[in-house]
Amino acid sequence: MKKAKQIIILAALLLPTVVIAGEWTPPVDIKVSYVHLNHGGYGFYEISDTSRNPDNCNTSWYVVSKQNNPIFNEIYSLMLASHMSGKQVRLFIQGCSPHGHPEIMHVKTVK
Repeated sequence: MKKAKQIIILAALLLPTVVIAGEWTPPVDIKVSYVHLNHGGYGFYEISDTSRNPDNCNTSWYVVSKQNNPIFNEIYSLMLASHMSGKQVRLFIQGCSPHGHPEIMHVKTVK
């Protein structure tokens, strides 16, 4: 039993640890929205506050949502509705697109 415990502890120490950076933006206005076909398709959004860039992407004036994201349609709908109504959203951004823009993983509306 002691040997099994030692093997489990050793395996846990040797396995790589994945650290995923990500961060919520402050409430932002969506200034521009458009869809882009290259690299599998994206929704591009220019936002009013680009101070958050947790993965140090090359450019942060636009944030993107990949079309292969399982909730792309929901993200796009919420972003477009917020843009058209002038309401603010908060975005959870994580990772960088091939263009060097932060990627949107989650969106929530703000009153």
